[in-house]
Amino acid sequence: MTIFRANHDKQNPYVTLDKKIINNPNLSFKAKGILTYLLSKPPEWQVRISDIQKHSTDGRESIMSGLRELENAGYFSRVQKRDQFGRFDKSKTNIYEDPGLQVTSDFQYKDTHQFSSHRELVSPETENPITDFPSSDSPKPDSPNSDSPFTENQSCIK
Repeated sequence: MTIFRANHDKQNPYVTLDKKIINNPNLSFKAKGILTYLLSKPPEWQVRISDIQKHSTDGRESIMSGLRELENAGYFSRVQKRDQFGRFDKSKTNIYEDPGLQVTSDFQYKDTHQFSSHRELVSPETENPITDFPSSDSPKPDSPNSDSPFTENQSCIK
């Protein structure tokens, strides 16, 4: 294989990136591309889906699914902030080159309502737990036992 590299200077600089991202078999190329794009931006840059969309051929839903994939893998998080009156305020976006950088032993993840899979890092609440999304533990549907059917009324079976 021969690789032809472009000239790099102040107008066209390199992006330094951890190769573990590129070689991660659990990420799609869409997610890798979005993450590479986000990591190429300066720290104060605001993440906007419309901006990512302008720089790719993917549509809004495709970009959102890529961001959800990155979030599930621990590379992306968005926290929806509220102002002093409880109204939605600016959101804070975190991009992690290494997903292990965001995990600490004193915190757990709490769902926010931005996307169903987006999470916010908060301290655990043990006295009054949040019960907005209780788990249903897969309830069993009412269905007859087909192994030994009830055959009391034989005229209906024929």
